[in-house]
Amino acid sequence: MKKIALFLSAAMLLSLTAFYVFADDTATTTPPPAVTAPAPTTTTDKTAEKAEVVACMQTAVTTRDTAIGTAFDTYAAAVKAALSARTTALTNAWAVPKATDRRTALRKAWTDYATAVKTARKAMNKAKSDAWSAFKTAAKACKPTKTTDNSGLSADNQL
Repeated sequence: MKKIALFLSAAMLLSLTAFYVFADDTATTTPPPAVTAPAPTTTTDKTAEKAEVVACMQTAVTTRDTAIGTAFDTYAAAVKAALSARTTALTNAWAVPKATDRRTALRKAWTDYATAVKTARKAMNKAKSDAWSAFKTAAKACKPTKTTDNSGLSADNQL
């Protein structure tokens, strides 16, 4: 055990000595190269949009997305109301003593719920479609370059 400790001590001393001997004390630090600012972009860049076009497109996007958000909020409120009505109708239906009348009340509760949700979904889809149509018209009036903003249409269809 003493031999191992002596060997490790000697190895560490030797490595520290080698590090000290090979260290370069004459090295000077050089300052990093100067950073140059990128050249300012000019208005002749054909890929840059004019400020008016950018502002117009930003307004069109904001209008579209606000309308879609409002449509979704309206849909969510309608579904929540339909769920509340379904809960009440089903609870009342289960209180009906006669089985045939109860079955009729249960079916009506589920049918009314399905109709309400379907109506809300159709209204939301129409509002989204109207928002996208208005956006496309507004975007066309902005006259942007070939860059388009229609790639999110399929994502909105998932709502």
